[in-house]
Amino acid sequence: MFAQPVLPNSLQWLILIAGAAFAAQRIWTLIMRPLARIVSLLDRALPAFPVLEQIAQEFTPNDGGSLHDVIHRIDRRLAQVESRINTLDEQVNPPPVPSDLRKAIRDAVIEVLPPEMLDDNEDASSY
Repeated sequence: MFAQPVLPNSLQWLILIAGAAFAAQRIWTLIMRPLARIVSLLDRALPAFPVLEQIAQEFTPNDGGSLHDVIHRIDRRLAQVESRINTLDEQVNPPPVPSDLRKAIRDAVIEVLPPEMLDDNEDASSY
């Protein structure tokens, strides 16, 4: 029926080269560029891994040298200091003596004191 049109060899080569260039551009855009970006990010991130590993090791106990041990040592020391402060506070500011105990102590002191140490109008209620 109809004869197939034949393209000149130079035009066939031009179409082949254009197709290959288009395919290479699509491969670059969709595959190679993202891979290049990932590799670039990994190159920048890889030096951080030893630092991150060292930071992670600081949070594991290792007989006193890690940050974990230092924090726990400070916490124990703080508890000791708070205990000492509370003890000193109780010694400096004793809790109030209940009134019934105060009355009993006053009565006992008045009974023990000789009468000449008391004023004429003093009795157990004046203390």
